[in-house]
Amino acid sequence: MEHGGKVLVAPRSLAGRGEVALLADPEGALFAVIHSASGDPLDYLAEDNQWMWIELWAKDPKTMATFYSGLAGYEVNPTPMSNGKTAYQLASGGYARCNIIPTPEPGHPSAWLPFLRVHNVKASVVAVVQAGGRVIVEPDPEVRAGTTALIIDPTGAAIGLVQGSEDGKP
Repeated sequence: MEHGGKVLVAPRSLAGRGEVALLADPEGALFAVIHSASGDPLDYLAEDNQWMWIELWAKDPKTMATFYSGLAGYEVNPTPMSNGKTAYQLASGGYARCNIIPTPEPGHPSAWLPFLRVHNVKASVVAVVQAGGRVIVEPDPEVRAGTTALIIDPTGAAIGLVQGSEDGKP
């Protein structure tokens, strides 16, 4: 694959879905692509309990933004972070599609983190624990105004929770 990525599962057809492939970017973060048989869904604002956002936590966010921009033609918008580092928002068709941010800890592998919109992030972390999951990062007013948490579900998958406002902004 061009630019240092790898094909892990070659493109294959899935009945009723389209053509899919599993890939890895140059830092090893896994991602899948699909050419949907029914076309792309319309853009919409996620409601509670729907997937809202995705971030790539990367060792070199600028290089990864260049990789994904070259792969899918995204516009790259550098955005300063409160810690003095830079995030890179990828956009297409006038819509933000994802953020690429520095990994929070040196040595952590690069990975995609999906975010689920919830009505109340504090109540959701209580429900996570009751359902057998673990809370890795509690809601904290110093981190995104206390509107997010990071959990591990019972199968080991990392998921971000974000409490969305009525205007759709996390």
